[in-house]
Amino acid sequence: MYLKHGVIEAGTINLEEKTLVDHTSRDFMNYMKDVFSPGGLTYYDDSDEEHKYPFHIEVSPGREVGKKALYDFYMKLNPDLNWLKQKKFTNWVKMFAKSKHIKIDETRSNGKDYLIFSGYATISDPQENEEKQPF
Repeated sequence: MYLKHGVIEAGTINLEEKTLVDHTSRDFMNYMKDVFSPGGLTYYDDSDEEHKYPFHIEVSPGREVGKKALYDFYMKLNPDLNWLKQKKFTNWVKMFAKSKHIKIDETRSNGKDYLIFSGYATISDPQENEEKQPF
C-alpha cells in the first residue's frame, strides 16, 4: 500500500471535540449534550430528607435559557468546581455552541441575562457516527 499511495496521514477524528474537552472538561461536554437532548436534564436535590426538589433544564431552538440557570444547574451537579465562575462557564457554553455550529443570541430582560440557541437540529455524540478508520 505504501509503494502505491505513499505515506497516508490518519484523519483527525473528533478534533473539534477533543480540543473543546481540552479547554473545558468531559463532564461539561456530557452536561451540554444532555441539556440539548430531547427532554433535557433533570436533577433531584435530595439534601432535604422530606422533600426532593427537581431541577430541570432543557435547551430547545429559539427558547430563552437563563445564563444563571444553566450555570447554577451545572454547579449543583458539580459542587467541587468552586473555581469555575459564571463568566468562564458562559465562555465554555459559547465555545461548545461554536464547535457544534449553533448560533447564540444574547438578550437581557428584567435584569436577567438569557441565551437563545438556534440553527441546529440535534446534538449527537460523534463517536456514534464515527466511521471505521483503516488503521
